[in-house]
Amino acid sequence: MNPTYFSVLIIVLIFAKYAFVQNLQTNPKSSANSIGMIMTELPPGKFKMGSGVFAVDVTLTQPFAIGKHEVTQQQWKKVMGTEPWSNSSPIVGIGADYPAVCIPWDDASAFCLKLTALEQKSGKISREVEYRLPTEAEWEYACKAGTTTTYSFGDDPLLLGDYEWFKDNCTGHAEKVGTKKPNPWGLCDMQGNAWEWCSDWCLWPAMTLQSGTDPIGPARGTFRSLRGGTCYFPADLCKVYARSMLPSYNLSLFGFRVVRSAVKIKDPATKPVEPSLETAAQYKLAPQLRFEDIEVTRDVVYGRKDGMALTYDIFQPKKNSKGVGVLWMNTGLWVSMWVPPELTVGFFKPLLDGGYTVFCVRHCSSPKYVVPEMNADTHLALQHIYAHAAESKVDRDRLGVFGYSAGGHLSLLLGLTAEVPDSKGAKEKLLIRAIAAMYPPTNLQGVEDPENPSRKRIPALRIDKAQALACSPILLVKPNSPPTLMVQGTLDPLVPIANTEKFRDTLVNAGVPNELIIIQGGGHGFDSAGNFRMFEAVVKWFDKHLAPKP
Repeated sequence: MNPTYFSVLIIVLIFAKYAFVQNLQTNPKSSANSIGMIMTELPPGKFKMGSGVFAVDVTLTQPFAIGKHEVTQQQWKKVMGTEPWSNSSPIVGIGADYPAVCIPWDDASAFCLKLTALEQKSGKISREVEYRLPTEAEWEYACKAGTTTTYSFGDDPLLLGDYEWFKDNCTGHAEKVGTKKPNPWGLCDMQGNAWEWCSDWCLWPAMTLQSGTDPIGPARGTFRSLRGGTCYFPADLCKVYARSMLPSYNLSLFGFRVVRSAVKIKDPATKPVEPSLETAAQYKLAPQLRFEDIEVTRDVVYGRKDGMALTYDIFQPKKNSKGVGVLWMNTGLWVSMWVPPELTVGFFKPLLDGGYTVFCVRHCSSPKYVVPEMNADTHLALQHIYAHAAESKVDRDRLGVFGYSAGGHLSLLLGLTAEVPDSKGAKEKLLIRAIAAMYPPTNLQGVEDPENPSRKRIPALRIDKAQALACSPILLVKPNSPPTLMVQGTLDPLVPIANTEKFRDTLVNAGVPNELIIIQGGGHGFDSAGNFRMFEAVVKWFDKHLAPKP
């Protein structure tokens, strides 16, 4: 063969292969499944997930198909036979082609299990194929669609309205799917409309992206990840790498899309148990405020530390406000970070729906600072909130505090120790009238030991013995301590239930009103049923103990 001809042939073949791959990536195939869901087939690939210093390199080695649209109400009803959004108009658009919303993470996963069984039974897919929620890596890969810009269409936020339903153009709820321009791979509504659940656990507040090959996120975490913008978000929160994590709860902006791929987890024992048909319908959605019905006062400065401002945000219902304030401890692993209010509201929105004003309190953060310094900050925030209660339109004598994990620990410390002289100066008056603590550490005794594993793992706990004693809620209980609610899972790997039960016993022995809600099978964070019970209990607790005195 002529060498020149051979060289040209090689070049042509290489070009043809490159063109084929490029065409596959820019014009992927799509087809409808048995319930009319259009699935778009994507090839393996490499990309950079995230942005800036937090970006990581990811390789996806297996092809997968992803829904062109968010799961619609019609598709949900075909599979699940329920309408979780039915009582939520006008904050939910109702109709066959509107996104299925008010969907907790667990029920979205149940949908995937049932759809898999339906398609396998009909012979549409084999036993080696499944439907599931996308991993964060798969979701962002699909959203970016081969681009490297802020949005899949470029960097100009002024063009977002051509492609997405977001704060500037929506009518107060998610709109019909597929009514805006798609991304380069033909996928719609990935940076707006409904917020989309992914399969990954996240660890609040670290939320570190996982790099490498086919990442699936941490083995356990606090809450589940959410991707994409929403119809309530400004353009800045609708970027391709925007992410958050929230409890598995049925807020009106929670939706999802599905992935179809080869089965990832082949051992049935490691798969979630399929819920019953009634799971999604057994809880009635409480009346919910729209985001525009919540007044947010951002970045109120309550003090300074080492030249840095200490701040809190105020979330107040515009309708049916009780004039009662609850402090929420914005922390995890005693790390407290500024996060846009739109991304934190889900942690306490049932309180807002119940008429409470919520103060989102940030404190000095690990790893620079330790727990006693954080405790001092939360006391300073409470004093500021107490002094400015009239401006915030709350009753300073009816304040509660609420937090998860480390936030639950700081809630207990604050509620058990924040005192001022009463009006006559005869005795001390507690500033917090009720506490709600979710799976809180209650005893720091022993962390002063250099070999203590918690001390080694968590910089905030590198304290001495006196500090550990002073920051152990179990040692601070007094007969006049505020009524205290605790919610704890039986399988929590970080805070053993026995520790919470000992704290409960201490409250009982001191004569302090208390309640311990036990979530069977719950870990350090709960499923949708557990979260429903948790929020329901918290609201009822504050309704009971923050009510006006007779």
